[in-house]
Amino acid sequence: MKVSLFLVGLLLSIVFLPACSEDEGFSPNQIKKLKRLEYVGGTAYDYTYEDNLLKSIDSERIGIRGQQLFFYDTERRIIRYENILFGDTTVYHFSYPEGNQVVTISPSREEAGFYYKTIQKIENSRISKVESYHCDNADKCERFSTDDLEYDESGNLVREVSQNFDFEPSVTTYQYDNQFSMNLFLYSSIQPQMLWAHFSPNNITAIDNGVTRRSFDYVYDSDGYPIESSVISSNGVTYPHQIIEYLEE
Repeated sequence: MKVSLFLVGLLLSIVFLPACSEDEGFSPNQIKKLKRLEYVGGTAYDYTYEDNLLKSIDSERIGIRGQQLFFYDTERRIIRYENILFGDTTVYHFSYPEGNQVVTISPSREEAGFYYKTIQKIENSRISKVESYHCDNADKCERFSTDDLEYDESGNLVREVSQNFDFEPSVTTYQYDNQFSMNLFLYSSIQPQMLWAHFSPNNITAIDNGVTRRSFDYVYDSDGYPIESSVISSNGVTYPHQIIEYLEE
């Protein structure tokens, strides 16, 4: 599993840039903060904020609790992310050696004395390429996967080409609606797509990896934000997927 996409699934790595302006289609009174995200029959996530930054995410599933914590520098960039589960804490460190790169370091849970390094290359405030490395304590690193990412004019990730060097390249495409994403606050004010490429300003309506295709349907509130989602499988069966709540401000 590539480190960067592992963080996507667990919710989170975030790099902060200046907020989007109203000229980009968002005004402050439109942007809601995610309060609670519950996967039907699965894990529920509760979000807390401090100084207009995401501070923590608490999770629970069938009595099993977890927590994700975020720490920032004076430029409001994340420098450390902690994922706590089953009493174990995994720590991810972030650095910014160049203006167009973000480097993530995380320990190998399988091999003592080894770690993972992920380099995100940035173009136009978006990840254009991700390179993942397996390294030893002498800092000798071997690249084991790459991801090339493409976006539409709205900033939605629309195409991802993944190359794990043990397998043939895989291509995944994404389609979207024209409504506000549940992650719009994170997208518009702190630009997490630099480390979490799958954050987009709109909601995914279809994912196609060339083998299977999944579609998504949403129920929206009066402001155009999703409050429920369903998954439509490749055989046409619809399943409830998410229940979404926002902070009242």
